[in-house]
Amino acid sequence: MSTPWRNLSDERRERLRAAFVAWHGADLLLEAEDDAEPPSRPLFAELFAAATAPGRPLPAAIGRALLADPALLQDFNLLLTRTARVHVPRAAAAASGALQRREAGGYSLRVVPSRAGDGQVYLLIEVPEGQTPPRQLVISTPDGAICKEELPPPAGRTIRLLKDADDALPRAFARPDSELFLS
Repeated sequence: MSTPWRNLSDERRERLRAAFVAWHGADLLLEAEDDAEPPSRPLFAELFAAATAPGRPLPAAIGRALLADPALLQDFNLLLTRTARVHVPRAAAAASGALQRREAGGYSLRVVPSRAGDGQVYLLIEVPEGQTPPRQLVISTPDGAICKEELPPPAGRTIRLLKDADDALPRAFARPDSELFLS
């Protein structure tokens, strides 16, 4: 049995108005989410620039798209493979635990603890004799996380990059399922 509106007290009417306003506001928010366009897929030119331009960080929109779209991540990794000077593939299936050393194309990459400060590591890249030093390192993980770092010039044949041990780059490097690209 329902009570007619005119028979409700002023206090009860005001509480019902407030409830209806809140309910309507929630409906509007949900409709806005439903009507929102899905994020657009980046253009090839944007992916190419993100993959190959040293000194430019990965744009946040492309990073989000790579995390959300496994097919786009696969395309991005293929683009990196084709444009990189050196591709260090995923470690063998038998590899377990964190990797400290990776090798490919005559390049040797390793992570070593810094003697200077606690919680810091060096990423050392040995450049083969007669090779031009790479300008950037990109690490791609299967879940879509991309670490992109501009590399400093080498001292002799060794590029030294100092990072915090808990930074995304050393953590991605240590993952056996990550791929590395030197450009």
